Amino acid sequence: MNVVYPLVADIEVYYERFPISIFDEIRNFNDHIARCYRKGVTSAFREEQLKAARTHLARIKFESFKFLLVYLDDEAKRFQSQTKGIDLTLIDQGNFVNSLNKILDQAINAKREATKIEILGEHEEALAKYEEAFILYTKLNDFIMENRKNVRWAKFRTSLSRKEKVLWTLFGGFISYLIWLLFYNLTHIYNFFKTLF
Repeated sequence: MNVVYPLVADIEVYYERFPISIFDEIRNFNDHIARCYRKGVTSAFREEQLKAARTHLARIKFESFKFLLVYLDDEAKRFQSQTKGIDLTLIDQGNFVNSLNKILDQAINAKREATKIEILGEHEEALAKYEEAFILYTKLNDFIMENRKNVRWAKFRTSLSRKEKVLWTLFGGFISYLIWLLFYNLTHIYNFFKTLF
């Protein structure tokens, strides 16, 4: 149970509405526990209900990790979308991008492995992999948040770089135009004096 409380708390923070599938699993878990306290219950029935409750508890963990991973993966994609035209290699001499991609790759791989392991029926190992993926995605999210200021700086620097390119292009065009005018007029002036003499 000590794993479920923080997971449920995180879900409540990230999602405005609590996912129904997790709510149903919690209700089913509580229902099986409550059945253990009826009058006249045999120990065999109680064990059966506790086993069913443990199954629902495991489903709560699985569903919680899955919902959290979907949210954190969407956040990573949103960050990538928001920084699409920004030169992130400007941050920390390119180390930011390398670290970001390394953590993201590890998180994605852990999530994929967890899904594969769950399909094979290795629930304990899958749960550990989901937890690993959750920790990696959380690390990624924290890494991004710690570098918000640097990302804003890179955005400013990238936009400044683009503006500089535009200004240099305009300046080059203007200089070319002035040179053309000068030579064009010199040719006319030369031809004018040539006709005079």
